[in-house]
Amino acid sequence: MTERTRLRVLLVAIVIAACFLDIWASRLLEETGFSPIQRFWIAMIPLPGEIALIAMVLYIVRFLDEFKRQVGLEAVTFAFLTTGVGVFVYGYVQKAGLVGPFHAAWIWIFMLVTYGLGHLIAMWRYR
Repeated sequence: MTERTRLRVLLVAIVIAACFLDIWASRLLEETGFSPIQRFWIAMIPLPGEIALIAMVLYIVRFLDEFKRQVGLEAVTFAFLTTGVGVFVYGYVQKAGLVGPFHAAWIWIFMLVTYGLGHLIAMWRYR
């Protein structure tokens, strides 16, 4: 198995483990009977998986060539700023009473979509 294949398999394993930890913590938090301190520690269950995911993505980025890093940087910048603006706008619209509570999982989905859009914009720019 090549280094690249090994990294991809490891990344997929980390993503699956992180998703499992997220779902497990979410299910536990839906139950009653836990004290506030127990609920805090249950809420921290996904943290190791998320940290491992971040570390793995940063490790993979180190192996990209200069062009792919530049495109990725522009896509991440676009996603970061767009998500920030989107969350603020949603907060104001929510304060106006026009929408309900915001679910944190939607932030990840929004960031993935805006990352993809930012990647397309960057690729079009450098065509």
